Amino acid sequence: MDTWEETEELLTELRERLCCCPGDASDASQASRLQKSQVCDRVLRICVERMAEPGGCPAHATSLVSVAEEACRGYLTAVPQPAPLYLEKILYHLLRNAASRGSGDACWRVADLLRARLLTYRPGRAPSKDFTAIAYSSFSVLWRGADALAEPDQPQEEGRAVLSVRLRALRFLLLLEEDGAALLPLQPPFFTSQMAQQAAAAAALYEAVWVPSLAFLSRQLGDCLLAALRKEATEPPTLQQSLCFFELTLEQCRHLCMSGAYREAEEAVKDVRVFLGTIGSSAKSFGDPVSLLETRSWPRALAPQGCPFPRPWSSSSGAG
Repeated sequence: MDTWEETEELLTELRERLCCCPGDASDASQASRLQKSQVCDRVLRICVERMAEPGGCPAHATSLVSVAEEACRGYLTAVPQPAPLYLEKILYHLLRNAASRGSGDACWRVADLLRARLLTYRPGRAPSKDFTAIAYSSFSVLWRGADALAEPDQPQEEGRAVLSVRLRALRFLLLLEEDGAALLPLQPPFFTSQMAQQAAAAAALYEAVWVPSLAFLSRQLGDCLLAALRKEATEPPTLQQSLCFFELTLEQCRHLCMSGAYREAEEAVKDVRVFLGTIGSSAKSFGDPVSLLETRSWPRALAPQGCPFPRPWSSSSGAG
């Protein structure tokens, strides 16, 4: 497996071994499934080892991920209910090694595979400490590797690419937004959500190092984080998920108002009302904070000094 061609040969061999699997409960079927699970396990571990080796072109890393994806599917076919977090631990090591190579495509394919597996766990199914360790470590690997993993089309777009990597990394923290996981807000921006705190940190780094586009930053917060939370939240959302959504929207509105995009900020507030409305009576506790977002003083206070504010957010707030 020192070359791309040898990796392709391994993939072909793996597919041949997985081409058929008896569907009955006979001893032969059980033996076949055991053998195939062992083959897939061995192949996954080989991929982890080879990904850690120095050198190699991006195509080789991508090819290794293709083998790992096939092996993961084969393992789950042979063992539909594997031991909790067994595969996920292997995939984390593959992600860490892919990130150390700086291969963006390979890294994100592994990240998506690992995150999809973590999403299959519901509260109480996975050991809490192990699940938290995998999710947080995956976030840390991607966050630390942001500069290497960013692949801008143009040099002047490097800042945006790094920001996008960091926000994508934050989606692993979204998996930890469960009730009881709130942080004690000891420093600005005083968010209780770990993901909202890190999103604010990513925004601050983007603004400090590069000439920022606040419109781009706001879109990324919405498309990368708020959209994922809206899609993956439980029904109804937990209190911590609601806090996370509200605080992310707060951060998004801050940047929208700073850029003068008040109409977009109005739409963001409508979205948070819709999201919070799904939690019934519990939404009442968010009534005053959300109303604050709709007042005229909010965008006026956040607008750059001397920037005119032409109209209120809400037509019912009156002229002034």
